[in-house]
Amino acid sequence: MAAMYTRDEQTFGKYLSRPGNFFVSWPPDPGPTREYLQAMQEVGAVRQDINTRAMAFILDALTPSILAALSSHTSAALSDSTRRDQPSFDELVETVGGICDCLLTPKVGANLEAGKAMMRRKIEEVQAQFAEADDTEGKNQ
Repeated sequence: MAAMYTRDEQTFGKYLSRPGNFFVSWPPDPGPTREYLQAMQEVGAVRQDINTRAMAFILDALTPSILAALSSHTSAALSDSTRRDQPSFDELVETVGGICDCLLTPKVGANLEAGKAMMRRKIEEVQAQFAEADDTEGKNQ
């Protein structure tokens, strides 16, 4: 996801310069975060009393800052003393995951299996979109 949000050239290479690539319209409006939270609410993996519009706004606002911190964290330009003051990628993921768990997961009756299944489907959909784009590009060459 970090590579997608930052449109990482090392990950996506020339694909980013292709006309009509996936990233031209990504993230869609209102954005995948809100749709994802709403879908997770529908299957019981996210609390019903959460304002998904507000929570998506907060999460989407935090994401670029976290990704920028991760990017600068791995940059060779930083001194060792600066890097020691920043959390590792694993620490950030664990902490953000913990925050989301505390804020979003129902205390009782959470349907986490349905949430995991939905997440897998979403990943498969994105993979299929990339595969289709690669197939289309291969045919056009």
